[in-house]
Amino acid sequence: MGLACRGEEFVLDAVLNQTRILAELEDLPAGPMAKLEHALAELAEEAFDDFDFAFAFDPAADGIDDPETELGRQVGMSMRLHPRYWFEPIGDLPVHPLARSWEL
Repeated sequence: MGLACRGEEFVLDAVLNQTRILAELEDLPAGPMAKLEHALAELAEEAFDDFDFAFAFDPAADGIDDPETELGRQVGMSMRLHPRYWFEPIGDLPVHPLARSWEL
């Protein structure tokens, strides 16, 4: 169906990262590890419209979504990364009912 809000993007990204970490900790042989990495990359490519959400936790990107900051003016990104926007709909997909009432 797709990801309906930033919060869902964060969750799927965390699940993909945790899967990689657990596979590395289990010391998967090279063949199965390569297949897993390929499958996770395909899933990410299909699931995410873009990877802008990755800027949310990068200290070097602080202010990238704020046109009032120097970085925001240079980059000109219109995404909204502040936590108060994490559960706003992205596109036409409905956000989970519990997330609709989330307010900071």
